[in-house]
Amino acid sequence: MKSDSDRVLHTLSPREKAFELNLKRSIYGTFAEIGGGQEVAHLFFKAGQASGTVAKAISAYDMRFSDSIYGPCKSYVSEDRLKQILDKEYHLLIKRLTPRAKSTLFFAFANTIQMASSRNNYVGHGWIGIRFQSHVNAEPNDFIAHVTLKEKSSTAQQRTLGIVGVNLLYACYQDQQSPHVFVPSLLEGISAEKIEIDMMRFSGPRFQYWDHRLLSLLMVKHGLTNATIFEANGNILQPYETISQKNILLLRGRFKPVTKVITDMVESGWKAFHKESPNKSPKETIVLLELSLKELASSKESVDEEDFIERADLLCALGYSVLISNFAEYYKLTRYLSAIMSEGKSLGILLGVRALEKIFDEKYYQGTTGGLLKALSFIHGLNHYLYVYPTKFKNTGSKILRARDSQISERVKPLFDFFVQEKRILDIPTKNLDRLSIISDDILSMIQSENTGWEQYLPEEVVDKIKKNALFGCPLNVPLETDDE
Repeated sequence: MKSDSDRVLHTLSPREKAFELNLKRSIYGTFAEIGGGQEVAHLFFKAGQASGTVAKAISAYDMRFSDSIYGPCKSYVSEDRLKQILDKEYHLLIKRLTPRAKSTLFFAFANTIQMASSRNNYVGHGWIGIRFQSHVNAEPNDFIAHVTLKEKSSTAQQRTLGIVGVNLLYACYQDQQSPHVFVPSLLEGISAEKIEIDMMRFSGPRFQYWDHRLLSLLMVKHGLTNATIFEANGNILQPYETISQKNILLLRGRFKPVTKVITDMVESGWKAFHKESPNKSPKETIVLLELSLKELASSKESVDEEDFIERADLLCALGYSVLISNFAEYYKLTRYLSAIMSEGKSLGILLGVRALEKIFDEKYYQGTTGGLLKALSFIHGLNHYLYVYPTKFKNTGSKILRARDSQISERVKPLFDFFVQEKRILDIPTKNLDRLSIISDDILSMIQSENTGWEQYLPEEVVDKIKKNALFGCPLNVPLETDDE
C-alpha cells in the first residue's frame, strides 16, 4: 500500500529551516530550554532574522529559579515538568502579546534534558515539546516526545538536540498535514545512531484525525526507535517509565484475528507466572502483546497500515497493551526489554510448541556472533522464563503437544533439557483443551468467505469489532448475535 511515506523529504539544512521560519513573521514564540543548553534557540539566532520568530529565550538552570517560575516538581527531567513549562510560557505569551493575536501564530517550545555523564554513568535523555497554534486565534495543539541521546560527547548531544528541535518546529508548521511526512522528518539530517525518539504524544484540533497507534508503527518503521508501547486507549507510553519497575508477561504473534486461544494463553500464562513466583505481586506485572514488523509484512516498505490498525483495534478492545518492535528474533527482543527492566524483575514469554522449536533451531542463528549458544543466553540470564502453551496440530490428530514433545535436534537437545531441568522452560496448565484446535488462519478464511460459525472461536468483544467495522474482509451488515439467538 503506497502512502505519503513514499514522498521525498525536504533537503533543507537545520539552518535553512530556521531561516525560513524566521522569515515568516506570523510565527512567533518562546524558547525555554533546560539542561542541554539553548541549542534550538541558538540555531534560530544563528540563522539570521531571528527577531521574526523569537519572542523570548530562557534557560532556568537553577532549581530554585526553575521552581519559582514553573512551580515545584518531583523530577526536573520529566513529562510533568515539560508540561509545566509549556503551560507557563504559552500563557505569558498570549497574555503579553494580545495585540498581535489577530495576525500571529503563537508557540511555546520547551525541552528539559539530562546530558550523558560518564562519571555518573548517566544516559542522556529528556523531553521535548511544543504548544502551537495552527490558525490565528485557534486553540493550541500540543506535541510532546521523549528522546534518548546516544552520543558520548555532551557537545555532540547538544548539536543533535538542536537539530531535532528545529525539525520539530518546522514539522509543526510545514509538515503537519500527514503523520507519514511528519514522523520521519523529525530525524532528517540525523543518524538514528545518535538519538532515539521512543514516545510521542499529541493533542489539539490539528491532530484530531491522527491515530496514536499509527504513529507508534511509523516510529518503528522509520527507525526513530526499536520499539514502542501503546495502551488499550491508544496512548503511546514511554517504555522505560512503563516497564522498568514491572515484571513482564509477553506474547508475540500475528493476532489476525485474536482467538480464544490467545485469551486463554494469556490468562493461563498469568496464573502459571505468578504461581512459579508467588512473591511477585500481580500489580507489579504488565502484560504486553507484541507485533513485530516482520509479522506485519514481508518488509518494512510493504507494511499494511490498515491491516495493522485492524489488529490493534481487536487487541485494544480486549484491554491489552501492545508492543510494536523491529526485532524478528526473540533474543533481540529480550535484550531490549532486559536493558529497561530493573534488577530482580522477571520476564515471562508465552509461546507455543512451534515457536519454541524455532528458538532452538540453529539455522536461525547462522551468521550471528556467538550463534545459538550466545542467543540462548537470554533464557539463563536474569529472571527469564519460557511458558509453553499446549498445542494440537491437524497432522498430529488428537495428540496434545507440550514442551517435552518439541522437535529439537540431537545436537541441541542437551541444552534444551538443561533449561527444562532449571525450570526456565515450563508448561502452561490449561483447562480449555477444547480450544487447542482453533487455528487463526482457518478462522480468517471463514470470516472472508462469509461462512457462519466463526464467532464461537473468538471473544465476544472481537466478534463485535469485526462485524461493526467489517474487519479482515468481513462483509458489511453482518448481523450481530443477540441473547435471543
